[in-house]
Amino acid sequence: MQIQVYSNLEELDPEIDFSYLDEGTNKEGLEGLNDHISLESELDSSDNEEFNDSDYDMEEDDRLFDKFVDQDVEFSRCRKEKSVDNFEIQEMCGAEHEEEPNDSGDFESLRGSDEELNESYPKYNPRTDNKNPDLKLGLVFSSKDEAKFVIESHCLRRGMQVKFVKNDKKRLRANCKEGCEWAVLVSPMQNDHSWQIKSYNPVHNKCSWAYNNKSLNSSWIGKTFMKKFKDNPKLGVNEFRSELCTTLKANVSKQQAYRAKIKAVQMIQGNLKEQFSRIRDYCLELLRSNTGSTVTLKLIGAENEGENPTFQRLYICFAACKEGFKACRKVIGLDGCFLKGPQGGQLLTAVGIDANNNIFPIAYVVVENENKDSWVWFGCGF
Repeated sequence: MQIQVYSNLEELDPEIDFSYLDEGTNKEGLEGLNDHISLESELDSSDNEEFNDSDYDMEEDDRLFDKFVDQDVEFSRCRKEKSVDNFEIQEMCGAEHEEEPNDSGDFESLRGSDEELNESYPKYNPRTDNKNPDLKLGLVFSSKDEAKFVIESHCLRRGMQVKFVKNDKKRLRANCKEGCEWAVLVSPMQNDHSWQIKSYNPVHNKCSWAYNNKSLNSSWIGKTFMKKFKDNPKLGVNEFRSELCTTLKANVSKQQAYRAKIKAVQMIQGNLKEQFSRIRDYCLELLRSNTGSTVTLKLIGAENEGENPTFQRLYICFAACKEGFKACRKVIGLDGCFLKGPQGGQLLTAVGIDANNNIFPIAYVVVENENKDSWVWFGCGF
């Protein structure tokens, strides 16, 4: 770029009148103007040099584009870096839309990896592993009670004696008889309600099959063989005891088999005490679902405050039976029978005869025994 220096302001533009300026001002103004023009010229020359020496030469850019870019392909994502003529060229397609990683997403992924790590441990399945459970290091249980039951099942089915030397909220430790190295330690998992085998020594020494196994108890027998009483509720004690001795290869007494049967039946049918405690709910449900029915409940000690009432009598007459009796013959039959169960009692019934000479139930009542007072109380319910 050529730079022209002016010695007089009039040479800058002949049409402008600079007569109002004195000689000193003219000289100073001219020097300042020349300095300003020189500075702008240097800046322009430097910019031009950078532009000429830069990599953004149009011809060079077009040459690289035609050489390395396929114009028939649409670019939808960024590519990896390529090396072209010793220059690192990176495709920046859509780079402005790149988002920073989300902290919550990273936390969820880390938590997911922990869950996958927990899933790598073997888990006890009560449906498939109940018959002959096998203990192994890292085995996971849903609760401490389940872990204790599995340890008992593992030992008793193999003729081993088991003793729980530690049984609290933080740990469950079991050993074989004195002198045997077999031991297992179960404790809760971190941040979880599950329990896991943390230490296990499966080696047995100085112990043999215990035919008279003192660790065998009726609670474990009843829970283990509960399905047999589901399939056959009339299974006798002697038959059940004989089957236990053959299956477990252990000596089971008749009294022990009897207690195991009682506990198994309670697990199947439920506790009678808990069922009687909800007798009021049963009466209210009958009245709700059968509008127009009559339900009368009599309790002993209900008048005294602070005393738990005891069930005595229950009268039930459904609304459908009331309406159906209107079409029956004018005959009512009364009868009673004993209730077989641990609570005892008797069942009193009132029946009629329909147009087809069939028995039609009208009402029934559960009482403590059959006497005049119970029949009168039953008759007052009609």
